[in-house]
Amino acid sequence: MVYGGLNAYIRFVDKDISGSEEEHDRNGILPIGCGENCRFNEHRSGIERIKGQCATTLVAAFLWPDCVPNEIKQLIAEVLECDTKAGCSPTQLADLVKVCNRSMKGNDQGVIKWAMLAIQAIIWDQQYHFAGVPGEKTLIDHLKLMDVDEQYLKSHFSADKRVREHMFRIMHESMKASEGRVTELGYIVKALYHFSRSGSDIMSWLETPLIQMSGDQIEFWKLVDQFKGKKMVEVIMIDQRGKDRWIKLMVVESDNLQAHRAARYAGADIVVVRNTKGNVMVCVDTRIPGLNLSNAVRMIRWLELPVKAKGSVSWFDLGVPGAHAHSSLAHWYYFKKGEQLFNGSQTISAPPTQLPVDAIVKAIKYSLHPRYVKMWCSERHIIINPEGFKKAQEEAQAQKPDATMGLTFEPTPATAPSHEAQETVAK
Repeated sequence: MVYGGLNAYIRFVDKDISGSEEEHDRNGILPIGCGENCRFNEHRSGIERIKGQCATTLVAAFLWPDCVPNEIKQLIAEVLECDTKAGCSPTQLADLVKVCNRSMKGNDQGVIKWAMLAIQAIIWDQQYHFAGVPGEKTLIDHLKLMDVDEQYLKSHFSADKRVREHMFRIMHESMKASEGRVTELGYIVKALYHFSRSGSDIMSWLETPLIQMSGDQIEFWKLVDQFKGKKMVEVIMIDQRGKDRWIKLMVVESDNLQAHRAARYAGADIVVVRNTKGNVMVCVDTRIPGLNLSNAVRMIRWLELPVKAKGSVSWFDLGVPGAHAHSSLAHWYYFKKGEQLFNGSQTISAPPTQLPVDAIVKAIKYSLHPRYVKMWCSERHIIINPEGFKKAQEEAQAQKPDATMGLTFEPTPATAPSHEAQETVAK
């Protein structure tokens, strides 16, 4: 890769790397987005991430400390947005790279080559603001050509009419969004024509993501049909107005990366997905006011803590975003902005949780209503106020017998419902 004076061969790592920045410099290795506390890694020890930064912004600030070139400012801003906020469009470059990774599995350099062509075209078009060229086609024009060609999408579209409807809908949305976003596929196609690429070259470039996306849609709808009618657990929560509300939770056993989306489409408000390796992810419908995973994250992490460590982490700290609640809990990553809890992901490997799914579901059922949060904590002698936690720590340091057994919330009222009674309410 050559840009801004940087010439490097790009390699990927399977997991985070150790070693100091000085050591990497001596070895001629420049970690980007990895290497704890390295200059171009936005994830730092003890915090979720550097606020308002991603690996791209850190590299840009290093290359251009005084002023980032105008032609890449919007590109960088959109990369940061997709990296830090939930809801990135499926037709934006950040998501398309994931699609290409699935399409060209194991061919990292092929994915880089595919993405770099788009990035170069975006920068070129942003710098020179080219007018249209003769024979220029839009994204929708190319999709229509692919629709009638067996080599491309005709067979996929005929397999399920919902696939064709979905693909044309999101491509029309991309065309509209491309008026304000340079990483939208609709904009990139236009930029590629301005970058002196022929229609046939652009068709070949589009083939990689679009065929994979339509194939993914076929699998998605199969999952939706499979999940419809699946038994769900009813959970009570308290919404932003202070009103009780019943919502639905679905447990799914699947290795399909779209399983949580399909379960949501099938009617679930909360989804717990467990793959064949035992890794778990939890996600919620963030459109429901007041629905978040904060207390569920605390409960799940507390259950996974070693016995000796249960009195060493405050209730507040158990809910911190990222993976820094405790050294023994690094395999649980809480993405607060998207309200998702990951025990490993597509890009970050992690050992599977030792908790059974039933324990995770039970924690979620107790986590969404203050009355049941208090009950859950009380039965486990957990404090949820900072003052009580400080007192418990002082008692533990004084080696008082009761304090070493865990945190103290408050004496359990004689009239407090049992777990069995709670199960009846949060059925």
